[in-house]
Amino acid sequence: MKELNLKGLSDMDWGSFTPEFSKGNEMVHVFNHFISTDEATQRTIRFIINRIKWCNTYLHNEFAHIVVIDDVGQNITDETREHIRDAIKDYATSFRFASEEK
Repeated sequence: MKELNLKGLSDMDWGSFTPEFSKGNEMVHVFNHFISTDEATQRTIRFIINRIKWCNTYLHNEFAHIVVIDDVGQNITDETREHIRDAIKDYATSFRFASEEK
């Protein structure tokens, strides 16, 4: 996992941290974002990474983060999927798109 870097986190009002659910030392984050354009994809990547960083400021990296992007109904290219996977791989221990079969 990448080392915690708080630079830029204070630019947003993150509020309190609440994952969708947790089990043991794992936290599951589900993001229902529009990701069909390059700009939207980059925004979502930044949001996911910074959301995990914000969580870690409270939990001191004690949890593994599982990320699910709900992309159902969107036309997402394989290249976009790989770009997102590659961008967050150092922050999430597990990642998948909701449209992918388990």
